[in-house]
Amino acid sequence: MDFLLTSGRRDIFDEAAERLGARLHYIPYSRKALGSFARDYRALLRRERYDAIHHHADYAAGWQFLIGFGVLPKVRVAHVHNPWLHITDNYAVSPARRLAASGGKALVKALATHVC
Repeated sequence: MDFLLTSGRRDIFDEAAERLGARLHYIPYSRKALGSFARDYRALLRRERYDAIHHHADYAAGWQFLIGFGVLPKVRVAHVHNPWLHITDNYAVSPARRLAASGGKALVKALATHVC
């Protein structure tokens, strides 16, 4: 099993995951690193040719599905945790964040094959 860690850095559970056979890919995802993220994410998807991806970054999944469009696997799962809480306490902090969240939500609806 592979994991894409969009923080771009190692963290507390990485060593345990690797001992269990996981392959970890570190690609930073942020507005500042968007160009390099797009290049490296698309390269990873082309190289590994996954059967499915399961995305845990809420509505950011939609934006990342858009970035990967054309090289995404047939099965694309977006895992959204308590979207109302995220919208009111995380994404609603500024008009730009609200716009990004609503755009990501629309992209999840359009590009994910499954939402949980």
